Amino acid sequence: MNRRAPEPEPDAELPGHLRRSGPPAMGALPARRRLQLLDRAARTLVSPSELPDLVTRVAREASLSGPVAGDVVRRMAHEWTRPRMDALLVADLGGPDALDDFVPLPGAPGGDRAKAVPDRFALHVGSGTVPGVSATSLARSLVVGTPALVKPGTGDVALTRALLDALVRLEPSLAHALAVEAWQGGTGALEARALQEAERVVVYGSDETVAAIRSRMGPAVPLVAYPHRVSLGMVAREALEEDRAPALAREVAEAVSAYDQRGCVSPRRIWVEEGGGVSVARFSALLEEAMDRHARTHPVGPMDEAERSSVRQLREVAGLVAEMDDGGPRGTRVGLPPDGGPGWTLLVDPGGQVRGTGGGRTLVLEPVGGLEEALATAGQLGTALQSVAVEAPPGRRLRIAGELAALGATRITSFKRQPWPPAWWRHDGGGPLRALVRWVALEAPEGSAPDHSSS
Repeated sequence: MNRRAPEPEPDAELPGHLRRSGPPAMGALPARRRLQLLDRAARTLVSPSELPDLVTRVAREASLSGPVAGDVVRRMAHEWTRPRMDALLVADLGGPDALDDFVPLPGAPGGDRAKAVPDRFALHVGSGTVPGVSATSLARSLVVGTPALVKPGTGDVALTRALLDALVRLEPSLAHALAVEAWQGGTGALEARALQEAERVVVYGSDETVAAIRSRMGPAVPLVAYPHRVSLGMVAREALEEDRAPALAREVAEAVSAYDQRGCVSPRRIWVEEGGGVSVARFSALLEEAMDRHARTHPVGPMDEAERSSVRQLREVAGLVAEMDDGGPRGTRVGLPPDGGPGWTLLVDPGGQVRGTGGGRTLVLEPVGGLEEALATAGQLGTALQSVAVEAPPGRRLRIAGELAALGATRITSFKRQPWPPAWWRHDGGGPLRALVRWVALEAPEGSAPDHSSS
């Protein structure tokens, strides 16, 4: 597996420079101008002159195959374009105007107004090997107008730097407001200074990473945390019809394979309800075919020995369970690529007997008599539960969505959309731009007439 070589630690004075020089640089760019710059930069990254080299660098750094890395870059860049970011701004802040001026508060009598105010400096800390997470965090900071230092995850340096480079080529003043630097987390003068200067800290990573950062922050500094999350899937019996099942199997396979299943939005386990027109055994066979077919066009990336060992161990455990099973239609079974390699694994696991997630593209399919069984198990994840793909008729899907929401899920989606959240998604239950600003209220004097002007 390719590993990034250690880099020299950058100047520890960088956070102070960004905090001093960043606000004037950002303030000179109205919100709509920043959106335009982001749109142009995103389109530049996927242009014929830029995309091939960028995909090569992202694939090498994140240990993904070229086709998988290409999908990630194109999908991420699409979410940074103007139409997608406009939708996010409307969803979170009511539109871009609130970033430049006091705007009327909807529903508030008497002409009260409010403005979304960015911080003078923020630290964004990424982790892991999924490309696009840190780059999206950089894009969000630009949109709200906050100067930021971004520490990308180990697999997200190339894409994050490419986005910043494209932005600076379009608007050189952004070099004084945004920076991307990689260093060993938890160490060094740069991180200590950044935590000292930051008015807000954004962290993506494990629960341990979030806790470590929180312990070093000032008590009054807001922390926007995106910790460990788990995503799942549910298939109702009504969805298992002959004309739908093959396409559904393909969508599940593609959801599992995106990012080589490393993302928090990647499904790890799906529950398939028995009693449909297509049996669970037949659907699992269709899913095996779909996973193998997708692996031929989008191969799994290089895996280190630890990942290969994790796959072997889970397969061995599942194999032992299968040997003890009765071999009936709900029997435990292990589906593998024809060559037996670690590229993908499908475990049919009735009763949830096999624990663990393995590595690579490992999906557990659990047959259930009713999705109520699945809801009970999913609820055990609590706040760690994130995206759940639900394939069911509209009315039943809505009822299941309500139950999942009560259990802790923050996103109910389809398998086709699961690996690619839209820009405006409620990231872990909150608006991602709303989390980056503070609101300032301008209350009208008592008894004054409402001011309907826009400035």
